[in-house]
Amino acid sequence: MIYCITNQMSYSSSLNIFTVVAGIFLVRGSLDTARIVTWFSAFMLSGFLLGSLIISPWLQPLEYWLITFREDPLSSLGSMVLLPAVLFMLFWVYRELRSPPVLEARATAGHKSGAPRLAFLAGSVLAVVMAVMLQLTLKGESAEKAVRLAAEQHGAEYRYFVSSINWAGRHVSARLTAYNDKETKEVAVEWER
Repeated sequence: MIYCITNQMSYSSSLNIFTVVAGIFLVRGSLDTARIVTWFSAFMLSGFLLGSLIISPWLQPLEYWLITFREDPLSSLGSMVLLPAVLFMLFWVYRELRSPPVLEARATAGHKSGAPRLAFLAGSVLAVVMAVMLQLTLKGESAEKAVRLAAEQHGAEYRYFVSSINWAGRHVSARLTAYNDKETKEVAVEWER
């Protein structure tokens, strides 16, 4: 964020400003901030971990992952390293804010010092809900029709998977990834229900 701002580059994430502010409060010893950051790190850790296990395999077929890795191994490797790095960082933050000195300071100040079970539960529930929603939308009846239409329009020599689908009244539009051993491309299909 700071690099982008100092080099006058566009930057789109507004969440990082909250992270910077929370970091300042943590450095200043705010126990309320420690409680909030612990809660959000537990929420995101459980959500991302469970999501990576149950959502990621449904988003793209394994053979597509292998093709993209073969086409651009460096970029694919970077993507594979990013999630474990984020998970490790979330775990580290959670562990540090649940360390005995912090828990003792919170207890002395009269704050609850129990594990944020609700945060872990909420993150897990969010991941499961997202998995169910993705299964219903990206693998459901409309997705099957999108794949059929794409195969009719672009040929059966490609394999297809739906990356997004939108409904607007009776109008349905879908974006798909078409791929084979030689190439990958994005295609779109539309129809009326």
